[in-house]
Amino acid sequence: MRPPTNTRAGTTKQECRTTDTQRSTDTIWRAFYTRPRHERKAAARLEEAGIEVYCPTVTTKVRWSDRWKKVTKVLFTSYVFARVDEKQRITVLEDEGISRCVLYLGKPATIRDEEIEAIRFLLDAGTDVTVH
Repeated sequence: MRPPTNTRAGTTKQECRTTDTQRSTDTIWRAFYTRPRHERKAAARLEEAGIEVYCPTVTTKVRWSDRWKKVTKVLFTSYVFARVDEKQRITVLEDEGISRCVLYLGKPATIRDEEIEAIRFLLDAGTDVTVH
């Protein structure tokens, strides 16, 4: 996991991901639903299994009743992205924190590399991102 970097308005961002230098041409980015609040745990287990995972997070200041606190939140709640082939997709689905693969028209949805890079670019550029 990369260390947080400073951005505007007291917000920092970080992301949990691995970078695989030997990307196979048959691997595709896929989105997976996770159990509630299991995004980071599932991503960590998948990284340990050698799967390239992307779980974007942002750190924001939150007002508690008695103080301000920095809290790291997952940008897309209940989702993680993984670059997998079909065999690895089955491995991901066997993880206890993953509930199912996101489907589009009855088939596992594919996510273009450009879309993942656009998310990374927005977070790296320091764009203000609100997590709901």
